[in-house]
Amino acid sequence: MEIVVHIGAHKTASTYIQTRLERNVVPLERHNIGYAYPKTLRPMFATAPRRDHAISRVARGSARAWVLRNLFDNARDMRRERLLISEEQLIGSLRPIMSGRGFYQDAGRELKPLFRALQGQPVKVLLAVRSYESFFVSAYGQVLNGWKYMPFEQDLRETLLRDGRGWPELAAEVMEALPPDSTLRFWCYEQFAEVEGAVFEELIGPDAASELSRVPGKPVPGPSQKAIDEIVAMAERGEDLGPETIRRTMRLFGKDKGFAGFNPWAPEERTRLKERYLRDLEMMCQLWPGSFMTVGLGDVSAPSSGTTRPGHQSGVSM
Repeated sequence: MEIVVHIGAHKTASTYIQTRLERNVVPLERHNIGYAYPKTLRPMFATAPRRDHAISRVARGSARAWVLRNLFDNARDMRRERLLISEEQLIGSLRPIMSGRGFYQDAGRELKPLFRALQGQPVKVLLAVRSYESFFVSAYGQVLNGWKYMPFEQDLRETLLRDGRGWPELAAEVMEALPPDSTLRFWCYEQFAEVEGAVFEELIGPDAASELSRVPGKPVPGPSQKAIDEIVAMAERGEDLGPETIRRTMRLFGKDKGFAGFNPWAPEERTRLKERYLRDLEMMCQLWPGSFMTVGLGDVSAPSSGTTRPGHQSGVSM
């Protein structure tokens, strides 16, 4: 049985991918593919037995490992040909990033017990990456929309600009956590429209991917400058800023209504973040040749085979 784990990242069309697969259960069943995604995983994560209630990270890791072990055992007992797990929370949440605590700081610690639960079975991991200046803005909107108000202050901006941790460091931790003979595949969010077919082929195989129907919908717009200005003004007036108030304000002044997007960056900061992204893509292509599914981004080119843990043969080709 092949195991495929789509770990996101957040704000890279993960919800679209999960929804399209969720609404195409017939071809998945026809091709004997088991599929676990957030709507089914997160309730199980919340109710799974925990070894230690006093340590939240250990409790969370134990619960998730228990769930994945059972998914693996059930899929094997059902003689599934492929088990697909899609859950961006496996590498952590956006809250620590937008609180200035680092870029997916705990990803390695989160992933190692999960992959151990799969009994050393090789895993194919899929990960999308996104340019930092737009990723941070979209992440900020998501945290506001689902958690609580936090200002995008100078300290946070400086922390995000100075942080030396990014996609290459996350990828390195993912590779370190993978069992032997596992593979890792990347694509750029900015090019998802061009590589979408290839992404679904990696997720569920070419035959099943060819039978997927389209689903209606469009990307969730990030926050608008007007919405953030209104939320900041309410905070300065001491008004209640619970999640529902924030969501209502962001809907009222949404980008889909013609308001310009939120832009906390000075021109030189935006340029700096974009250049960092391109350098990081180049670094990842050099460190893991063949890792990217891409049609070219700037000066970045990608060979065509899959990335494998050092010392092991590549298990994926395109």
